[in-house]
Amino acid sequence: MIRPASAALAAIRRAAAAIALVAAVLALLTGNAYAQATPKPEPTATSAKATPPAGKATGKLGTTPKPRHKALPEVITLGAAFNSTDLPRIFVGNQAGLLKVYDRDRRTVLFIKDIPNVSMQGIDSTNYAPISDAHRTAIFAALSLGSAELETVADNIVNNFDRLQGKREAIALLGVIGSEGAVPGEARVRVRRFLEVVTSTNKDVVLQRQAVLALAVQREIDATTVEAVTVFVEANVNAWQTFTTKQFFEYHAAFLKSMSNGADLRARIAASRNPYAEEISTRF
Repeated sequence: MIRPASAALAAIRRAAAAIALVAAVLALLTGNAYAQATPKPEPTATSAKATPPAGKATGKLGTTPKPRHKALPEVITLGAAFNSTDLPRIFVGNQAGLLKVYDRDRRTVLFIKDIPNVSMQGIDSTNYAPISDAHRTAIFAALSLGSAELETVADNIVNNFDRLQGKREAIALLGVIGSEGAVPGEARVRVRRFLEVVTSTNKDVVLQRQAVLALAVQREIDATTVEAVTVFVEANVNAWQTFTTKQFFEYHAAFLKSMSNGADLRARIAASRNPYAEEISTRF
């Protein structure tokens, strides 16, 4: 039998628990209502990162960089129907010089260099470097260059060289024009003097190498040209930079043998640290 005092105490405890439960529910309900009714504070400079302006690249995913428009190349008139933008139509080989000429669509081949008794064409090999009369005629026709304007075209290339984008192609073309017998002798000399300057002063080794090759395929040279290429051999020890010097001394061996200072030239080259020194010194 339960005592009256114990029963009263149990009833009080049950009532207290019920009151606590009701209080908890009310607190939960009023708290949610407050949270929904109270707006969140606006972000400040110290509480949030600044949003970059529209279009500004931040290097993060989801941003759109500003479009970059490539500037169109400058158009320089070099001939009656030949501009500086035609130079990229010329394909140049490291060992063979001018090998191909494309149409303005950059797909159709208008000229490709060949050599006698060989079926393959347009190979970047030293065997394909020499230029025949038939090659020159076909190259000039492919580039719409008339024989009467070749001197003017060469001078325009030289005078505007620093502004040209296709410098390597321009040098290769100068090599072809300078070797054309129909071009006046004085103009051919101007071409050689310019190529000698490129060989000795230009900092671009690709252009230097191509200039030596352009000198190698000339119809004639003189002592000034020989001295320029000899100094180039003495001053450089890079095989990749100077391998066209072998072609120069090979193609012009007859002239070199006729020079009164030929023995001195051979001694200078042999004494240089150029990797081709021994091979060159035995070619004339």
